[in-house]
Amino acid sequence: MPSIYTNDLIDSVAMLESWTQFAGGHSNSVFIAAVGFEQRASHCYEKWSAENRGSVAFLIEYPVNQADNAPQLERFKELSAANDITIEWITYETATFAGILTSKLASQRAGRDIVLDISSMASFVLYPSLYTICRYASDATLYIYYTEAAKYFPEQKDWDEFFEKLVNMDLVERAKHFDDIHFLSVGVDRVYEVPYFSGVNPDNLPVRTIVFPNFAFERIQYMIDYCCQNCSASRSRMEWFIGVPPRHANNNWRHNALWRMYSEPKPKHEVSTLDYKEILMSLHTIWQDHYLHESLVIATAGSKGQHLGIFFFLQMHPEVSLVVSEPSKFTAKKYSEGVGVSWQLSLGKVSEIVSALQGWNDIHYNWERGTI
Repeated sequence: MPSIYTNDLIDSVAMLESWTQFAGGHSNSVFIAAVGFEQRASHCYEKWSAENRGSVAFLIEYPVNQADNAPQLERFKELSAANDITIEWITYETATFAGILTSKLASQRAGRDIVLDISSMASFVLYPSLYTICRYASDATLYIYYTEAAKYFPEQKDWDEFFEKLVNMDLVERAKHFDDIHFLSVGVDRVYEVPYFSGVNPDNLPVRTIVFPNFAFERIQYMIDYCCQNCSASRSRMEWFIGVPPRHANNNWRHNALWRMYSEPKPKHEVSTLDYKEILMSLHTIWQDHYLHESLVIATAGSKGQHLGIFFFLQMHPEVSLVVSEPSKFTAKKYSEGVGVSWQLSLGKVSEIVSALQGWNDIHYNWERGTI
């Protein structure tokens, strides 16, 4: 007789490693990163390039904030020249980016280790990067690098000044105040459902939106509007995932401020901005509560750790769709400053990660010899 067992979430999550302090040590690897304006953008690259002399780096240039990005671009070039690193540049465009990265990866030796530095990687770059690696570099071993900033904007004094004015305004004045403040970014260039995370809703169930907000109020509102207009979602069916910064960071006030910025929406879920496994499990709990009677769409402008957790959740649940946005430009002088704690994540062989996540609820039969 066979013994039967079913995988569950714990089995899949157990395969995923936790963040450890950055130490590098991944020689003979390919490096992938975005060249943004933040000082932390090139921090891990300095050590990696020294440990991987003569290797190759795929560096992604943003079409926005080019003057702001120039100092970090020069820093990447200096480190590459000093360590004989070949840079292969990719200029980000929504329609072509994944295809170009796929061809770059195909040019490398099969099974070569990949280092993905997400420190300066916007959501609309991070998701196609991870997707492409998982789809077209399945025989590689994947490492994630991430450096926090020393200081994030808005600072508490900026927020207190903003909110003090807000409480005495009527609805029209509030709308203008939000439009004028430009926390983190200015304008919204486009909002879209990510093509390879478009989800399915064959039974035409009501749609519930899961929102991962940040202080870019305009971007979040545009994404919610998009979900309502294009995904049959409703503002009455929403779950808000409000980030809780790591304990070592002096940023805990940001959680309450972010919640108040969106008028204290409910249901509210307090989730880490760094612990991607906590985010994955929290999303799975929401899915368990709703999958029989509602379809889910995720609208996110959250943290890097949150994006990582969302990506792995989507590997488990391809029926869930993902909506992202691209700003007209970022507010470079009021985004972040300095270099904080650096982390690394050893995820193992890509094919094994994907198999474990996609097979989270597989049924297994084990036939024992000598049984009837």
